Amino acid sequence: GLDELDALAFVRELRAKAKTLGIGNDMLKRAVNVGFSGGEKK
Repeated sequence: GLDELDALAFVRELRAKAKTLGIGNDMLKRAVNVGFSGGEKK
């Protein structure tokens, strides 16, 4: 498997991957389901 990452190393890796994918830091800071439909029926 892979070596374990501490929290700081994880955040650094996450930001680097997000930048590569063109994902802004604002997306990394938001809650998981904020702004998305939950699929509930109207």
